[in-house]
Amino acid sequence: MRGLRIAEVIRGPYGEPDPLRRTGWGRIRPLAEAGTAATVIVRWPAAIAPDSAADLRHREVRWLQDRGVQVCYSWAPLARQRASRG
Repeated sequence: MRGLRIAEVIRGPYGEPDPLRRTGWGRIRPLAEAGTAATVIVRWPAAIAPDSAADLRHREVRWLQDRGVQVCYSWAPLARQRASRG
């Protein structure tokens, strides 16, 4: 993606379905609130929250989008689409 500046690469372990309980994801919200992040790129939707917890994923996407942050995917089949608000 051209024209993007990488503010931070954040990695986090899988296991906890609620993104707010994961240390990696917990670093994203402050970046969004500070205006440091205009775009969050994740591999695929389940990287935010698993399919079994889609409501948590939608909550996070909405929260980011409400602050003007777009959520995009890096996995090739999804790379051209943005996350929907759910």
